[in-house]
Amino acid sequence: MAAGSDAPTAPPCARLARLKRSRRLAFRLPVALRIKAQAQLLRHCPPEPGGATAAPSLPSPAPVPPTGDPYGERVELALREAEAAPEPAPEAGPGCEELTLDNLLEIVAQLEYHTHPEDGVEICPLFLLGCCFSGACCPQHHTLLPYHWQLWQTASLPPGWLSVGPEAHETLERLYSDPERTLVRASYQGVAFDIDLVAMQVWNSPSFSRVRRLGTSSMPGSPFGTSHVYYWRALGGWEPYSQPFTESIEAALRSGQQEALCSTAEHSYQLNLRAGYQRNLATGTLRPLRARPVFRAPALLLPELRKQSHMSRQMSPEQQLRNERHLFHGTAAGAVPAICKHNLDPRLSGKHAAIYGQGSYFARRASYSHRYAPPAEAGLRHVFLCKVLVGRSALGQPALRRPPPLDPGDPANDLYDSCVDSLSDPQIYVVFDNDQCYPYFLLQYRELEEVVKVD
Repeated sequence: MAAGSDAPTAPPCARLARLKRSRRLAFRLPVALRIKAQAQLLRHCPPEPGGATAAPSLPSPAPVPPTGDPYGERVELALREAEAAPEPAPEAGPGCEELTLDNLLEIVAQLEYHTHPEDGVEICPLFLLGCCFSGACCPQHHTLLPYHWQLWQTASLPPGWLSVGPEAHETLERLYSDPERTLVRASYQGVAFDIDLVAMQVWNSPSFSRVRRLGTSSMPGSPFGTSHVYYWRALGGWEPYSQPFTESIEAALRSGQQEALCSTAEHSYQLNLRAGYQRNLATGTLRPLRARPVFRAPALLLPELRKQSHMSRQMSPEQQLRNERHLFHGTAAGAVPAICKHNLDPRLSGKHAAIYGQGSYFARRASYSHRYAPPAEAGLRHVFLCKVLVGRSALGQPALRRPPPLDPGDPANDLYDSCVDSLSDPQIYVVFDNDQCYPYFLLQYRELEEVVKVD
């Protein structure tokens, strides 16, 4: 189970700037036993160049610095504690270190969505699964979906890639998956322009010149991997290649070749994958070829993807502000490696009394999680700080294996997103799907000795 801190709204940048300019305030978890915590990223990987299989002839933009909120997502608990805390007196304790607000903001800044300006970089599948803990150090893109569309903005200084709006990703992906579609009419701030899905250029726009699609790996077995359909231009329109042709094309692409040789019972063909045409080796006839991704609607990806975007669409603006919270989950040392690798699993609930439902438990106060973090070797305890999509909450009951329906009289109605111990002032949250939780800090700490050493 766990204990927690909620973040209903993000503080303004001015508040963050003021706090960073102030003295280095010590961040302490609100645990009654004077517990100090050392927060650390679960895993840190140095950036490495990543490569994605892209469509032929994509333009390569000049590199620009990645954009994004310099502070990333805010942890409301840290800011409240830092503002209220007096100047701390230095204390020494075995195995304990102070976590200052500057340290916290620097770490939290690594947990935001981000894209890299370079071409040939894939979307991180671990981030889509909710278990990439490298933050901004990850060499791959961190996006909401397995595909992401951007426009090269020439009107900005410096020029750079601008992500399209949340709804436009799905629309562009659906249009792009149709091989017959070559032009898309779009608009930005009331100004209309055309997107060329073949040349990946933007026409008649004072702000943009190019477009690109970011995607996941096309390697077999990759989580959220991109599957392509390969077409050739027949007299009546675009026709998909047969399975043997498709396998030959994919084998050539995986080995880095630009051409593939394929044949039927009557003809043999040379497929130029870079230039995008097939040539009949007997007659010399050339026909265009085209690759398009298989469209995957976000609604069908929800069982695997993190659910924040879908849940927000069904909420009022006030509910959206409370959708995601920063909560605590205490656990035994032996469970830490499995949680780091596989995330929290609601199916394993019941080790402690599941009085609000048979799911994963989180709480607002770290002192509550402390009860479920037994000391390990040398007295070290383990508590996770998690981002949890709590959404709309119902009062929990012991027998619940999923949230109850919004309308009890209609079993086909939408469900609540989580259960709580109290509707008026919830302290404990229960979720039944691991797509709704993301353990991104591991807090390791010891209790200070009660004996005061005076020598």
